[in-house]
Amino acid sequence: MTFLELVQAVEHGLGSHQLPLRSGARGLTDLVDASALHPDLMRRVLAAVFAANHCRRLTDPVERTATLDALGSIRCEILEAPSSDIDVCRTLDEFCAVVTALFTDNDVTGETDAPSVPVGTGDGANVIPLDSARRFGRIRRDRA
Repeated sequence: MTFLELVQAVEHGLGSHQLPLRSGARGLTDLVDASALHPDLMRRVLAAVFAANHCRRLTDPVERTATLDALGSIRCEILEAPSSDIDVCRTLDEFCAVVTALFTDNDVTGETDAPSVPVGTGDGANVIPLDSARRFGRIRRDRA
């Protein structure tokens, strides 16, 4: 999938009010129309995805891992900012969901995910959520 194909699919998934694209765009700088609901956010997200995939042209290929890493870092920044607008957070979440679905449903990258469970004996470490472990007395709280 090329960068332009990805952006066009996201425009279709989000709606042109969220991500209006200019049909005659020749580069990243003139790709998003100023009438977007959150134009600065869209330009920032697209620039991050473009850079993370080492794209030079709109027709360069994008990879799932690089794209999702770029989206994740922006999402963390926005969610951790004390003055984040809830509408911007929701728009970014929708953007991330559309991109994830595109890569998951189409599997156009040819990338294979590493198994999430180690192959072998199967007697790996158990993860115990701290809150439930404290409730059942498995972990003591230090009261100093």
